[in-house]
Amino acid sequence: MLKFTVLGFVVGAEEMQSANAALVMILVPLLTLVVYPRIGRFATPLKRISVGLFLTAASYVIVALIQQQVESGAQISVAWQVVPYIVLTTAEVLVSTTGLEFAFTQAAPELKSTIMSFWLLTVAFGSLVVTAITKVLSTAASGHADSVSTGRFYLYAWLTCAVAILFSMVAFRYQYAKGTVGEEALKR
Repeated sequence: MLKFTVLGFVVGAEEMQSANAALVMILVPLLTLVVYPRIGRFATPLKRISVGLFLTAASYVIVALIQQQVESGAQISVAWQVVPYIVLTTAEVLVSTTGLEFAFTQAAPELKSTIMSFWLLTVAFGSLVVTAITKVLSTAASGHADSVSTGRFYLYAWLTCAVAILFSMVAFRYQYAKGTVGEEALKR
């Protein structure tokens, strides 16, 4: 991928890794202080998580489209990574920060630590699922670990979309605990 220049700084693949951290620092206050208050009752924690999951699926589709160009031999700028980074980091803020907030506010006081540990356990389990998919599909297809392919990103997009749909159906029926952020958002 070709490098690009921003404000006199040359940005290559190595420097793109910092985009996620920078975007998190921008998006958390932007969403919390500007977006959520403006959308009121549509900003309940479970709705934000649902939107975040669908955005995650969309980011995989964007990456697949970019990867398709790379696989066809096109020389593209590393700047194209900014687009899926913005979508994925927005999704990360909607899912991760909101999920932690939701887990903490909905848990009984004596179970807060346990609930937080289950949150971390689900993240670890998700990483194991990705590792298993990569191992199984890579070995079956070519005998070596090739985790970057257009098809793989589309697979992740479909899996994430399926999870988002299931999560949204369950979240629709959830009753928020009295006096919590979710209940307050529903009153707006």
